[in-house]
Amino acid sequence: MLQKLSHYGVQGIYVNWFESYLRNRWQKVIISTHGNNYSSNWETVTSGVPQCSVLGPLLFLIYINDFPYIIQQITKPVIYADDTCTLVSSENDMGLEFKIDDSIYQIREWFLVNGLTLSLAKMNIIKFSSTKSKAEHIYIRYLNTIKETDGLKFLGLQLDKFLNWKNHIDKL
Repeated sequence: MLQKLSHYGVQGIYVNWFESYLRNRWQKVIISTHGNNYSSNWETVTSGVPQCSVLGPLLFLIYINDFPYIIQQITKPVIYADDTCTLVSSENDMGLEFKIDDSIYQIREWFLVNGLTLSLAKMNIIKFSSTKSKAEHIYIRYLNTIKETDGLKFLGLQLDKFLNWKNHIDKL
């Protein structure tokens, strides 16, 4: 995080202030269940930002600011806070396969360089079609670990593979 702050021009006493804010933090987990409290030991926090802090959202945005640039030549990233989708389009299935494969590879590399772990189990692939015809299956190298789905929910909007949508915000 401190390297990214320096990259964006935060220097001197300001980067020192952020360093003191982010270093030497401790945390423990307390779980209350059935009237009993269970607690972990105090452990040093080695990464991340303080949860529910005023600076947390700003530091998160600075941290991921370069993420869209690594894939924007291949896909169109749609990011809202920590919820991310990538939109991939192509004239044919072979081009689509290549772009999806390449974008997942680039995303995994960015995560690796930035000390994060990409959870393929939390990823979904949906192939949108403008007609009610049955969508053809696409081979993707990571498809054995990424679920192919007929619908998804993004920011309270439920979309199916034919671009039909339902607004679920009023149900929250």
